[in-house]
Amino acid sequence: MKEFLIAKDRAQQHSARYERRMESIIQRDIPSFMELPIINTEEQMKEKDIIFLGVPYEGVKIKDPLTFIPPIATPIDEKELKIYSRSGAYEAPEAVRRNSIYYSINHCDGFFPEMEKDFILMNEIKAGDYGDIEIDIKQDTQKTMDQITEVYETIYGNGAIPMTMGGDHLVPFPIIHGLSKVSNDNIGIIVFDSHLDMSWEPKYWAGSQWARIFELGIVKPKNFVQIGIRGFRQSYQWKYAAEELGYTYFTMTDVEELGIKEVTRRAVEIASDGTSGIYTSLDYDVLEPGLAPAQKFPDPNGLTSREIITALKMISKNKVLGFDICCMSPKYDYNGLGSQLAARCIVEVMGGIGLRKKHQRLQAGPVQE
Repeated sequence: MKEFLIAKDRAQQHSARYERRMESIIQRDIPSFMELPIINTEEQMKEKDIIFLGVPYEGVKIKDPLTFIPPIATPIDEKELKIYSRSGAYEAPEAVRRNSIYYSINHCDGFFPEMEKDFILMNEIKAGDYGDIEIDIKQDTQKTMDQITEVYETIYGNGAIPMTMGGDHLVPFPIIHGLSKVSNDNIGIIVFDSHLDMSWEPKYWAGSQWARIFELGIVKPKNFVQIGIRGFRQSYQWKYAAEELGYTYFTMTDVEELGIKEVTRRAVEIASDGTSGIYTSLDYDVLEPGLAPAQKFPDPNGLTSREIITALKMISKNKVLGFDICCMSPKYDYNGLGSQLAARCIVEVMGGIGLRKKHQRLQAGPVQE
């Protein structure tokens, strides 16, 4: 009725609010990531360039230097803080969403001066939050992987780029599997991790993800790079698998001697050689635990927040096929600092995608009528 439209126009002339707005809530009091619009249907998915979603999957865990724990053995509601056997990655999507409020699009639509002094993120991309994939830790792991794969097949099939919050580091496998369902192109992968993660078995755990991904056939070892390798929590299996595959990895000593910019430059060159784009995976334990305390596997001498942001900014200037952060445990966080850094890393990649789109738009020139 026209009377209500007239009332709205009159109300907007006042400095006070003319009406309340609906808050963007995923569930309970958890906001959507960056307070982005919530995606509920595949039709809404088609309208987005970037889709954020959580995969709160945490399967096989480590008990001690010699023993695994099966997914069902440790209750996921366990609150006891442990020294060596740490869990809690399933809680990460909620914690990161809460702390992404610092990067809410309601702050000037994503004005991002570090990218460019006049860059407005939401002027260049359309993004939304798809919520979390439901995980039943009691069901067969293969069925869970298939369910996650199906979601990512849909996302990639609709032309969107996924930004994922895990979950443990098995999560990249169903993501890349979903991509392989819609494209046979070779892709490059850049991984930030303190561990080589080159297990062959157990078949599905946060150390055999790359073996399973190599099996898919769309990633070749020559296009696979790891950055940040350090510490004793490796295995001979991993060492020898890395040697047999012959892929490139940079240790923290390499980062210290070459600098993060040179290491990242080389990584991008390797990952983009003959590929259709780059997928990036960030295992949270690559970061310095003094700056990023929410870690399952902490070890001193990790990447600083400035180093990881610099690296992600450089990578995201190229064609991005997706990004994930895994193995973050909020129960070990301090005042949300670790969760905020995780959110910032995702925002950096989104910013790079938006900036690339802006430059492509400007190079193309005005649209001809």
